[in-house]
Amino acid sequence: MKKIMLLLILSTLLISCNKKYHVVGRVLNPITGEGFPNIKVEFIRGNLDGLAGGDEEAASTLTDADGYYGLEFKGRAERVKISDDGTYYVLGTLKEGVYQQALQLEAKKTMEVNWHVVSYGNYSLEVNNVN
Repeated sequence: MKKIMLLLILSTLLISCNKKYHVVGRVLNPITGEGFPNIKVEFIRGNLDGLAGGDEEAASTLTDADGYYGLEFKGRAERVKISDDGTYYVLGTLKEGVYQQALQLEAKKTMEVNWHVVSYGNYSLEVNNVN
């Protein structure tokens, strides 16, 4: 019985690890519609035993000059990380009018995932003495 359970678990794991994903999309400002260049889009998978620090990159790419990206990879990924030099705030991907950080990937199908990102504002104050 133990051998059958082990075989079932291993076969499920191997089937899920062999899935192929194709994701295309854009990282853009939802207000202006402008794309952000050179933003890293990274799909991450955790290790099987759930230990902290055991995450690994499944696939990553940089957006082009207009904010577009495309990724194709095999295996699994639990999270997406949008990163840059720290000057942006990721709202998430818009689905049915609600922003979501979590993303359910669908294998063997090209998915379009657009990430909405806004720039942090800069505030400057200039004081001049007129006397």
